[in-house]
Amino acid sequence: MEEYVETLKCKYNYNEEMISFLSKLLPALIQYYGEENKEKILTALLNCEIHEQQEYENPKEYLNKYFMNEKEWDLPFLAGAFYHNEISVHGDTISAKPIIYLKTKYLMGCRKFDFGNDDSISILVHEICHLVKGYGKVKLENGKIVDSTGLSREYYEYDSETETLKEIGTDNLGLEEALNSYDEAQVMTIITGIPHECGGYKGMSKVASKLMEDRNLASAIKKSQFNDSVDWIDYLGKEKAEKLSLNFDSWCKSLYFPLEDMFDDEKVKQKHLIMNRAISNINEFITEHFERQIINEYPQGSQEIILKRKREMERQQMELNPQIANFDQVLENAQNNQVK
Repeated sequence: MEEYVETLKCKYNYNEEMISFLSKLLPALIQYYGEENKEKILTALLNCEIHEQQEYENPKEYLNKYFMNEKEWDLPFLAGAFYHNEISVHGDTISAKPIIYLKTKYLMGCRKFDFGNDDSISILVHEICHLVKGYGKVKLENGKIVDSTGLSREYYEYDSETETLKEIGTDNLGLEEALNSYDEAQVMTIITGIPHECGGYKGMSKVASKLMEDRNLASAIKKSQFNDSVDWIDYLGKEKAEKLSLNFDSWCKSLYFPLEDMFDDEKVKQKHLIMNRAISNINEFITEHFERQIINEYPQGSQEIILKRKREMERQQMELNPQIANFDQVLENAQNNQVK
């Protein structure tokens, strides 16, 4: 592993802080995702630069230079880091080149990435978890270009005249963000030895952790995330999987705000309603899923266990209220920064 890390250092000119971090991260990723995915993890990190924004660097200019193209970029406004997989089409050949970009410049100034801060590290771990589950999975399917990252799938059409890609649809983005945030927390716990909660999708991660209590479902999800299979759909059933996915999509989308909508109280209120409805539907789904399991496994005395499970879910619903309050704080901070 030391030789591999040294290769990363030479290839990307990583500093000692990055190398120290990767030396701790790699064993944790392999332990969590399993030896069967070791080569995929190592290959992904070997072929993706983790780039820290420099003080006077324009991210859009850097990305165009890195990918050797000229395009407009719609970059995440509040994110401290992001993973991007740039798809290229050359004749009949489809390829993709990934990057993880660490932002250091914000509205209030420049802030160097802090490798000594667990919250900062957690943000980077989140994006690396996306990378290892998405590397090398771009393909042509039914005339469409499909880019899969874990359970999520993004669909594109290619215009040969303009040589441009157009996104035409997505599946399972919200569910994968929730699961990826759960992964982030588990990997961070392995690295630090301390139970960790993710920051960005804290509520979604908590709910995803309930899903992963079903070990058979957790196994099916992990296989699907790395092998681009539908094991998880087969396990739940198509209708139930679609219901779960759609509600996670609604929840996830409610967390994203165009800047102009942050000042519209009515739109903020609608976002809250959508979020609460999605959370309620997902909790109901999980409760019913485990009720069926409990009845099958414990036909005698199952009602007492079911009641206990419902109380746990009700308590979890109450615990998610601080996330909504935190959502308000994020909006307020963004509004204040924009005004300044």
